[in-house]
Formats: sequence, C-alpha cells, structure tokens
Amino acid sequence: MICTGGHPSGRRLAKSLGHSIIQPVPSLFSFSTSENSLRSCSGITLDVQIKLTVNKKKYAGEGPILITHKGFSGPVILRLSAFSARTLYTNNYRGELRINWLCMNEDEARFKLDVYKLGNGKKLVFNNKPFDSLPRSLWKAIVLSLNIDTQKKWADISKFEKDSLVKCLIMKTYLINSRGPFGEEFVTAGGVSLKEIDFKTMESKICKGVFFAGEVLDIDGVTGGFNFQHCWTSGWVAGQSVVL
Repeated sequence: MICTGGHPSGRRLAKSLGHSIIQPVPSLFSFSTSENSLRSCSGITLDVQIKLTVNKKKYAGEGPILITHKGFSGPVILRLSAFSARTLYTNNYRGELRINWLCMNEDEARFKLDVYKLGNGKKLVFNNKPFDSLPRSLWKAIVLSLNIDTQKKWADISKFEKDSLVKCLIMKTYLINSRGPFGEEFVTAGGVSLKEIDFKTMESKICKGVFFAGEVLDIDGVTGGFNFQHCWTSGWVAGQSVVL
C-alpha cells in the first residue's frame, strides 16, 4: 500500500511502477496582498461575499473571511483556493479579489448609509458606523483609506465621499500577489491519476497488488474535513482489500 500523502516519494514510486502522475500543486492556502490598508485589522473575521478573477477566469464564494497581517484567509478563502488552485498556479498566484464586506447590493448599502446620516448628523464618521455587522476597526481602516477627515461629521460628508464609502464597502478590489507562506497550505492537488485506480478496492489497474490511499492520489477537497474523510475512507477500503 502506498499512502505517502503529499510527499514526492510516493509519486516517484508510483511513476516507477508505470502510473501517470497529475502535476501536484498546493491547495487550500491563504492569499497574500501588498495592500496595507487593512494591517490594523489582522485577526478580524466576518461573513463576506467574494469574487476572484485569475487570468479572466472567475470564481465566487460566500462565508467567513479572516484578515491576516499579510492578506486573507478563513473558510471562504480556503474554499476558493481549492477551486482555483491550478489556475492560480499557472498565473504565478496573481489575481484580483473583490470583497463585499456587507453582503449587500449597492442600493441597500446606500439606503442604510443615507438613513444613518439623517439621524446621526452630529456624530463623527470615523467613530460611528451605520453597519452593525462591520467590525469597528475595519470601518475605521476603510474611512482612513479613503482619506476622509477623522473629525468630519456625518452631516458634512460629501456625495463623493459617500459614494466612495459605498463602493469600498461592497466592491473593493485587492490585488493578490502570492499565496500564503510555503508549508501553510493544507493539501496537495494532483498525484496518481484516478483513471488508474479501482475505487472498490483502491487497487491499481496498472500494477496488480499495489494499493493507494490518501493524498498521494489526485484528490483534493474543499475545507471542512473532506480531505481527512477521504484519507480515512480510502485507507479503510485499501486496508480491507489488502488482507482479502
């Protein structure tokens, strides 16, 4: 049985036995960006809607995001990295990530902002946010990134500043320039071709008597325990088949 995970030794052994190897690439990783406006928000997590564009290919997701000191992580980012792993790899991990921090459309965000402005004209924009779901430090970082005076009151905010806030809150684009640090990715996409495996027994169709299990195969799932489950299940099936 060959169950060497993402280590290259297993793929080399499989190849020497005549198996086809799908090029391995990292999967389930964080995104890094040179954008520094969110450095003060490291550690914040909230539900967002995101869209990733990589060399004209588009991916979308919704769920919890984690702001890190180097970029973005969290379940929604890891899930998107799984679907776009090969595209990002071929594009040297560069792309555009658009984040809707509010999970609202433009009309909803604008209406809520206008209502808040009418009822809170004497309050400072910097210290008072219209959106309960938005962490205060993230709101302040966004206000600062737009160069809005920290002493400006809601009654004095201009139409241009209001439009800038809406756009930054629901369609802000961050340039992704790399993945997270080497070693922090969770799984490897690629490995022994699935066409050469009998899934009823996990035995090789190329070399009888050889069984495979786990990440050495060309299988990678999204975040949420699916990769663990694949390893356990394929290991159990292969183990049962070996002793028969």
